[in-house]
Amino acid sequence: MDEKPQRFEKLDREGIGTSSMSRQPMYKHLDTETGKRTAIRRLLLKPELQDSFSQSSGLPSLNAAQEEEEEEDYYGVPCMTIREVSLLKIMNHKNVARLVHVEPDNEERFLRLYLEYAGVDLTTFLKENPIWASDPKVTKDLVKQLLHGVAYYHSVDAAHGNLRPHNVLIDIDSSKENVQYNLLITNLQLLPDTLQSNYKAPELLLGSKELSPAADMFSVGCIFFEMLKKKPLFETRHDQIDKLFRLMGTPNEDDWPGVTQLYGKKLSEYRQLKPKNLSKSLFLSDVEPAGVHLLSKMLCLNPNKRITAADALKHRYFADIDPEQQFKTTITATASSSASTSASVIP
Repeated sequence: MDEKPQRFEKLDREGIGTSSMSRQPMYKHLDTETGKRTAIRRLLLKPELQDSFSQSSGLPSLNAAQEEEEEEDYYGVPCMTIREVSLLKIMNHKNVARLVHVEPDNEERFLRLYLEYAGVDLTTFLKENPIWASDPKVTKDLVKQLLHGVAYYHSVDAAHGNLRPHNVLIDIDSSKENVQYNLLITNLQLLPDTLQSNYKAPELLLGSKELSPAADMFSVGCIFFEMLKKKPLFETRHDQIDKLFRLMGTPNEDDWPGVTQLYGKKLSEYRQLKPKNLSKSLFLSDVEPAGVHLLSKMLCLNPNKRITAADALKHRYFADIDPEQQFKTTITATASSSASTSASVIP
């Protein structure tokens, strides 16, 4: 009897990184039913593997409440896995990668989630498309699309928890003079680690374990800065919290009530510093004031005062974007020639 043909074919030349779960290279896969590209995310099927993979992959360990919940179903599929798959199945938004298919791996240790994958990640886009990436209107449109996707996550009472450039996909649709940029938020577990600290909110750096909408918004702020300046806000993980306090000031009871009770021991390691002028400190003189103001709201140390995705979408920074349409621009002949060369590397 002939074997049933596989629905997903690995695209050997289209690697996207290394899985933090399996430590194996990750590749794009072609969905032969639709002709579209996908990428795999692995979730644990066996609860007894949680601790070993948490320690080796950088994934957060279960907290006490989760451990108690998982113990009830120790010989079944972990509740965390069920919750995540259930959430991904109901998510339906143009700026959020769709869950295409779910299946166990051959050894039934992991559940393979095939997620929609289009274009390239943000890091590659910024590197390979310098002309488009340097256009303030393009940046503004992409940030707005990112916020739409994040706002959708939060509208269904979910936090993404892993927002960074590798999980932001940019697909370019070009024809002659008109160029359209489409952004997708995905959630792949790639090394160096899952919650890469360069994009972590201050409350997480201080010891909080809660992956909240507010923590997502700090990550959005870091990504926004990277779009503006084409480099990470925090380029190394060493002493990141110290660098953050030097920029935004050391939190205290006046601007973050309860912070000393929550994180007093950790805070005592840092001297009291006052916030600096964001535009001058981050060399943002070429960015319109409204953009700098929005960035400051995203990077607010107090998560309770940090701007929400829904409110950010109403910010005056986006006042000149038509809310009914994605951004389209006409590029010059020179830019078109250069951009078409860059676009050739985008699948």
